[in-house]
Amino acid sequence: MADPTPDPTNGELLDPETPIGQVRELVGDETPDPTSNAYLFSDGKIGVALLASGGSLLRACGILVKTLATQQTLAGNSIAADDFKINSTNRGTDLLKIAESYFKDADAADAAVEAAASAGELVIVNTRLRSSAPVYCGNGPLALDWP
Repeated sequence: MADPTPDPTNGELLDPETPIGQVRELVGDETPDPTSNAYLFSDGKIGVALLASGGSLLRACGILVKTLATQQTLAGNSIAADDFKINSTNRGTDLLKIAESYFKDADAADAAVEAAASAGELVIVNTRLRSSAPVYCGNGPLALDWP
């Protein structure tokens, strides 16, 4: 099965209208590596993150960056020779902080929607950022599955 990831060498571009394209934009993975022509995250990995996050783009970004932090932590080394030292054992720490910020942003967005919905207010959800979030009007959802 062919990888559906867009190939910019063939003129294919990311589609910011799709959840996968939106996650790529949010996480900064919109340009492939020039030497390998591969993106940091495959469409399959982004799809799995979207499933695990319940469709939340911000949570999917957090999952992806947390996965990257794990990989960097496992690959870290400490090399020393004479007065020269390279220590890459803490690379995952900064990435983990970034992942946590995505999760906090997702929690804040969820709390704002829940607070407004429980107060009986009309809640308009930005479908460009969270395509699967319910849309509330008054006390009940109008749409549970947004395409």
